[in-house]
Amino acid sequence: MARLTEWDRLSLPARKAFTELKSDRGSEMPDLDGYAPDLVAAGFLSYCADGRRVKLCNECYPFAGAIRAMTRHDIFGSPGDDTFYAYLHDHLTARQRTVLTPHSHRYAYGDETYLMRQTRTAAWLDRLQTAEDCIRWEQGGNFGEPLLNQPGVSEAVRQVVGQFKTFDGPVALRDLPDRFGALSAEQLGKAIRAGVRYLFLFPAMRRDDMTPVIGLWPAITQRLHRPQPKQPKRVEPDETYHSALLMDDMTSVLVAATTRSLRIRANDGALFAKAQKEIMSSLVSVPDWIGQLDGCSPPQRIDRALRLLRMLDYARTAGREGADLSLRTTDRGVDWLAKTAKNRLMAILDRLNPDKARARTKTSSSKAGAFGPAREFIDTDDWYDSSCSFRLIPSTIEIVGNRDWSFLAALARAFETLRGDDFVLFEEFLSWHSQQFNPLLRLRTDGRPLELSIGWSRHVPSEEETEAIWRHLLAEFALTRLFPLGGLRMGAVGRHRERCIALTDAGRYLLGLVEDFDYGPEHDGDNPVLVQPNFDVVFTFPSPQAEASIGRFAQRMGQRVGTLFKITKSSILAAACTGMTSQQVLDTLRRSSAKEVPSNVEREIQGWFDQCRRVTVRRAILVDCPDAHTAARVLAAGGKKATAITETVIELAGSKLDAALFRKLDAMGIFNSQSKPSAEKSRKKDPRRRRW
Repeated sequence: MARLTEWDRLSLPARKAFTELKSDRGSEMPDLDGYAPDLVAAGFLSYCADGRRVKLCNECYPFAGAIRAMTRHDIFGSPGDDTFYAYLHDHLTARQRTVLTPHSHRYAYGDETYLMRQTRTAAWLDRLQTAEDCIRWEQGGNFGEPLLNQPGVSEAVRQVVGQFKTFDGPVALRDLPDRFGALSAEQLGKAIRAGVRYLFLFPAMRRDDMTPVIGLWPAITQRLHRPQPKQPKRVEPDETYHSALLMDDMTSVLVAATTRSLRIRANDGALFAKAQKEIMSSLVSVPDWIGQLDGCSPPQRIDRALRLLRMLDYARTAGREGADLSLRTTDRGVDWLAKTAKNRLMAILDRLNPDKARARTKTSSSKAGAFGPAREFIDTDDWYDSSCSFRLIPSTIEIVGNRDWSFLAALARAFETLRGDDFVLFEEFLSWHSQQFNPLLRLRTDGRPLELSIGWSRHVPSEEETEAIWRHLLAEFALTRLFPLGGLRMGAVGRHRERCIALTDAGRYLLGLVEDFDYGPEHDGDNPVLVQPNFDVVFTFPSPQAEASIGRFAQRMGQRVGTLFKITKSSILAAACTGMTSQQVLDTLRRSSAKEVPSNVEREIQGWFDQCRRVTVRRAILVDCPDAHTAARVLAAGGKKATAITETVIELAGSKLDAALFRKLDAMGIFNSQSKPSAEKSRKKDPRRRRW
């Protein structure tokens, strides 16, 4: 610090030339770009005996080492993980890093990573108050000269670090004597040295003017001087969007799986590109600013819909690998498709909320189609379904210990603050609840440290990490659960298109705050559709819910506004295949249309539905007899298993040969002219022979 006066007198190019010295023993003067005389005059360098080279002065070695060390790491310009990691390895040995690492933790990752996480938090500065830490550092770290045990040094370090908490950035080293006038030069030097040694203070070189500075780690300074978050206030969005996208996507996938074969890959259960492209063309359209949200791209939407369909057993994998492996709709899925939009959404929400699922199981477990508890969600035979489950709480974070804690209840308390239909800025909502009303922070003050189980490791998060974890949980739950399930209205505000949110009744229902909710075109209040006599369905303004409803029985022609759908015979027959009725189709058109549905459209739709029939396909064994008398004998021998088709043709129930019946016919003198049943087993063993 005493040499900084001479350093300040040097020009900026001379300082840079000094930090770029390649050797302490001697350097050619041309390497210094003509600044050698200035550095010699300042007392940093001296001429060698030959007069053609310069070398570092012996008494200047510590100063030069410190200056060049400051230039290696741009701490205040680029304070990232890489910078911190390089700084630790540059200035601390492995033993010193281990000594500084808090010992009361259990982690899957190493001590070094934990040290990096802890030393960049404000709580790290408070460890100086613990005498046990100071003694352990001094005794076990091999740092050299003990500092904290010297009289007055610990108090000086506390005073210096405490004062640095009030600074809003790094301070030039030359200004420290004025900032700490109450300390002697020796006390200040030892306090700074101890602060740097034990990672309280970080020296660096300001790149623009090559001024040595020192300060707290930038993240700590930013946290100490961050403004208090503002309580979210009501805003008026310029554009809004609301739809249960996930339910609509599930409907699109399930309708496609019902009407045609959707081939899937055997390795991961995902759709082949051709099938995925077909479904993407039928998905409900979304504005560009919604499509940019995480999980809202068409492939992500289809993947999420597939996972939930399998988990709820609305669809299963059928067929053989390498042959006809495909996605098939289950009976439960067909029943779900036949419901109204509100009832389809309610069925999903009831299944996802464990409390609702348990209540539903208790009250209606004896009814057909009753939903089981949460543990029965994954009940298909697909090997990959266990890895594709759809959790209500997306992040796998658990609180260690016997705490009476529910993440869903805590999330409900946070989102319950969104009153009515008012929109608030999403970022303000996250900041306010992560900093001011963070339930995880309250758990840290009950006498035990908060310990979280994240994946395969346990983690004792710092206060900063606790805020980040809760902020992440709120954002993830909002964007990947509430919004796709119709629980949030999304809006865009201002020139920068800031996101804003409003909680819907469907969201309150999922969180257990209300007992019922309204959803679907019948509750929109507006009629966005005009049904033309030529069977075109024209949208006068965007309506995702109406799109999702009409898309079940009409062929898509466009997006957003204009002629979006056309009602065709094939689209109506496909809807009938999924279980829809003519009355459901006509009711949907009447609720959505601003005018009466043309009579010819109603008449044709009704006629197409009337043409639909369901047939039963089964396998049977036919016995072709030479005459009516023989047929009567076979019919008598078969009893209830035999049915006369014609005078000479008898049908045997089932699709497999009844060996006992054919032995009985053999005894009656009626023989199989092609092969005896007893020979069937031996023929099956020989794959070269054709089965009869």
